[in-house]
Amino acid sequence: MSQQQLKKDIGFFAALTTVIGTVIGAGVFFKPTALYGVTGTASLGLLAWVIGGILTVCAGLTAAELSAAIPETGGMMAYLKRTYGNLTAFLLGWAQTVIY
Repeated sequence: MSQQQLKKDIGFFAALTTVIGTVIGAGVFFKPTALYGVTGTASLGLLAWVIGGILTVCAGLTAAELSAAIPETGGMMAYLKRTYGNLTAFLLGWAQTVIY
């Protein structure tokens, strides 16, 4: 009797859906009600989603540029330390600790 084993690799589609599910989360199903309640119409709500998406893409591209320009560990703290000094990086570190 031969044993079958699962493959130990992950395909592109499985990886993509895992990342999308992790990044977006369940909040995408709850926010439209609040958003459309505030905007009043579906078209303004959709416009707000599009503008938010554009801003998010811009923020992601900015973070990618920073990480390529300053290849150090520490993420945003390393960028702020190099730009504004230790105090600002320290305060950001504590703010991220409290927020997350």
